[in-house]
Amino acid sequence: MRFHVIYKKGKVQTYKSNVTPWPKNFLDPEALLAEPDSTIITWQLNDLPLTKKFIDNFIKSIHHVDLTGNTIKTNLQKCFITDIYASPTEKEILDSRKLMNSKIDYFNSFTDLYFTIPENLKLNEQDINDVRVQNLNRLHEIFEDACNVVYNEDVFIPDGLNRDSLLDDLEELNILVHYNEQVFAYTGKDREECLELLSLQDTQFHTSLKTICQVHEDDEGKVYSLAMEDQDYEHFTINKPKGWLELDFGTIGKDLLTCMWTDDVDLIKSGKLSQQTIHHPWVSYGWVYPNKFHIEITNNRFKDWVEKNNLRDYIDIDEPMYKLGRHILGVCISHDIDNAEDFYEQIFSKTPQIYGVCITDDNNKNIYDKAGID
Repeated sequence: MRFHVIYKKGKVQTYKSNVTPWPKNFLDPEALLAEPDSTIITWQLNDLPLTKKFIDNFIKSIHHVDLTGNTIKTNLQKCFITDIYASPTEKEILDSRKLMNSKIDYFNSFTDLYFTIPENLKLNEQDINDVRVQNLNRLHEIFEDACNVVYNEDVFIPDGLNRDSLLDDLEELNILVHYNEQVFAYTGKDREECLELLSLQDTQFHTSLKTICQVHEDDEGKVYSLAMEDQDYEHFTINKPKGWLELDFGTIGKDLLTCMWTDDVDLIKSGKLSQQTIHHPWVSYGWVYPNKFHIEITNNRFKDWVEKNNLRDYIDIDEPMYKLGRHILGVCISHDIDNAEDFYEQIFSKTPQIYGVCITDDNNKNIYDKAGID
């Protein structure tokens, strides 16, 4: 089986979600692959059990929504949400902090909103070296709590906001947090050292691609948002092969490894750790892959961090759900892309916008009918 992403010309943004409606031929893979003026990236999917679940869920979900006409958000009817995490520059980081601070002011301007953001969590708009990682940790925690409330409770939303726009604003806050977290590893003694370290980092281009639809229980059981089972974590790994495609995290909050990189011990001790416990027909992919040295450093740092902070007193790290990493779905076979610069030159500089996605057999032919979908 193969997974394809079809790119076309258009405009996209970093540190903000990009929303694109499904094309009319979304349910016709062969037509999608024949789209003119497009660039297509193809991944060969593996035969691991969770990958097979992903394939089945993707096919059933996209057909189910076509039949029911239901959507998650009325202003995002049958769409993709694409988050692009690119390597930051000093100007972009400082601009993103200004945007973050304005978002804080915006949320706090609603006196009857069900949450507020303390002023002391604002970010430094002048000094890139002042990352304020604990501020970022707390801002992310506010994002998690606010989203969980609006998703799961019938909460009052003041005039000037609605549920959809509030979720969009909260998601933007989340992306801004993750965008600024990138600089944490490159802070130095002063601005010049920080910029030098930043210039030496590997260029990144990580894409999170969510196929948004809403489905319900039917005779075949639940689809789209599925609970993870213990065996689903068996092949989780921090070793990303060249041209990797992985199952997207798709979870509000931070998992254990993310908490380590941001040293967010308080989140774990307060019982707010968010491991991946559900999976959707969503993917992520990137073009920087760790070498053996990086993997050893990560494992050693993680072990030391767990012991230093006595985290076994708070969680059972030996449970399957705490296995580090993500599930790899497949590897790229259409392009020889070694790094983010290659991706930018071959794909993103000419065709940055995602037009469609599909799954086919190994000959790029439609499998939807053969999967029992009419």
